[in-house]
Amino acid sequence: MEYFNLTLPVFTQADVDALFAGNYTDPQVHGPGQWASLHVILAVAYMLPSTTGRPDHQTSALFMKGALQAINEILLAPPDLWACKSTLVMAVLFLSLSAAHPCSSLIAISVQICNQLDLGNSEALRCSVEERQSRDLLFWMVCAMDNEISYRFGVPPAQKEDIVGEALHISSPSSAYSVPIRNDSDTFNLFHPTAELVQIRSQIVRQLYLASAVNKPFDQLLALTGDFDQKLQAWLRKLPRELQPGSGASPPFRKMPVFPTLLFIHYAYYDCMIAIHSLVAMREVNTAQDLLGGLSLSASPGFADNPRVLLSTSLMSKAARASLALLKYLPRDDINLGIAYHYPSVAMKTLASSIIRNPRPASEIYNLKILHQAESYLSQTARDSTQEAIRRLSKACADCCAVAQRAIDAA
Repeated sequence: MEYFNLTLPVFTQADVDALFAGNYTDPQVHGPGQWASLHVILAVAYMLPSTTGRPDHQTSALFMKGALQAINEILLAPPDLWACKSTLVMAVLFLSLSAAHPCSSLIAISVQICNQLDLGNSEALRCSVEERQSRDLLFWMVCAMDNEISYRFGVPPAQKEDIVGEALHISSPSSAYSVPIRNDSDTFNLFHPTAELVQIRSQIVRQLYLASAVNKPFDQLLALTGDFDQKLQAWLRKLPRELQPGSGASPPFRKMPVFPTLLFIHYAYYDCMIAIHSLVAMREVNTAQDLLGGLSLSASPGFADNPRVLLSTSLMSKAARASLALLKYLPRDDINLGIAYHYPSVAMKTLASSIIRNPRPASEIYNLKILHQAESYLSQTARDSTQEAIRRLSKACADCCAVAQRAIDAA
């Protein structure tokens, strides 16, 4: 409740109290959703920092195995909230391990149960305000995790696109999203900005990266890039200046419970910038002349709506460098660290591929310097840490540095 639940408030304190107050020696007495929830809560607990300072992966894996054994019964039993919550958390745990297939299978089950329970339409139910908010929050977290898994692993989202937008109408349901601003004299709730960013990321996946979208004509790709860039900048302006990614201000990353939520928002913003601009950057469009050379005259004026598309290469590299600058704020527990692993790894690959495509400019030499700095920091951190994710990240960064260095040496 003090660590994992701040980032993903799936189970309430009442849920946990009710689960552990019962006698669970006989799994046949209780529903499969409750049985899986009990095991997945313990699996999470053993992956978090303990009094010894080290997670107990072996015990956590045993409880996770117990939760997974209930999946067949969950699929056959009537849908309930326990089943939706347990499959969602199982998907999150596999996401922290970068395991694509279990993630996509489990989140599909969670989405199916979510739709069967009609969680996105809680206003029609006769229930208390607390219960309605709990259902709304669960609905949003399922949509957000489905989008994240689709975004990272390139699998089609399980949820329909029009349903994802409904999360924007949910009232802010958790104090975990409240961030202190203006010297702690006021607060700003990050829930709606987070939901809006999830929706933008969902549109990026569906319109740029799914198999049905990869063969778009270049003029359409350019128009979509400009449109998404405008949406993302409009989203950015809604945040208080001290919370904006890239504002130059020092965000309160170290102030719990703000830390995980705000950090992931910054990472997701930079990741969106990379995703939006990388497809144009790979076409090496840097000037209007490059644009005119690749398009028909009837299509070429489209870039005038957002001339930032001409800066796609520099905007992409800038976002990657900013993402790597957040390395010093990486979470220290296994679950959040595993979830955050994706963002710096994408940033490293982005800078390395930019250097390989065009190794001569001074800007790419600077990018290589940033990669070497990241490698030095991660190698030192890996020596002092017991976390496997840090060691994997350090090795990935060393590999990116090596290929980028070879490209510059050859040039």
